[in-house]
Amino acid sequence: MSENPYRCSTLKLKRIGARTAQILALAASLTPAGAQVHAHLTQLPVAVDGARTPNLIPDELAYRHFLMAIAERADAPPQSIARRNALIATIGLAPEDAQALISALAGLREKLDSNYAGTEQAAADPSLSAAARSAQVSALRASQAVALDQTAASLKTALTYEGWNRFDAYVQQRVKRHIVIYGSPAN
Repeated sequence: MSENPYRCSTLKLKRIGARTAQILALAASLTPAGAQVHAHLTQLPVAVDGARTPNLIPDELAYRHFLMAIAERADAPPQSIARRNALIATIGLAPEDAQALISALAGLREKLDSNYAGTEQAAADPSLSAAARSAQVSALRASQAVALDQTAASLKTALTYEGWNRFDAYVQQRVKRHIVIYGSPAN
């Protein structure tokens, strides 16, 4: 597991929510009993395996997952900050680009956590009809995607030309290879 420190943030499942998949994958990586959880997840059909066909993983999806993996709250514990910095160091950015990346991430984790809490709340609200609940959850997920996409887009101007090229190459060559999309392949 040490080879892939952001594995738990790289699952996208059609049948269960992405956040649920992250939690289950994290449980699988941290607990001995988690191996049973992981075995259950792998029984879902694989639509795209980034290790075999990284070119079939959409760029937006790869950027989103990596940004989710490295975004930390402003009040994150030192261990979380150190983990994020270690992941960023593997990109090979110049110090000013690494700092620009960290600055671009400011507030992102708080937005993601807020959207996640809203999604959980909407999903559990018995006063909402199924259609209203679904619409509210969809809107919150779309808001999360927008926040991630805006952050990714801001990196093109926040990083130097060389910094952006290194970041993009890292996502293309390393991140995409760790993404697995579960579900039926689109025909």
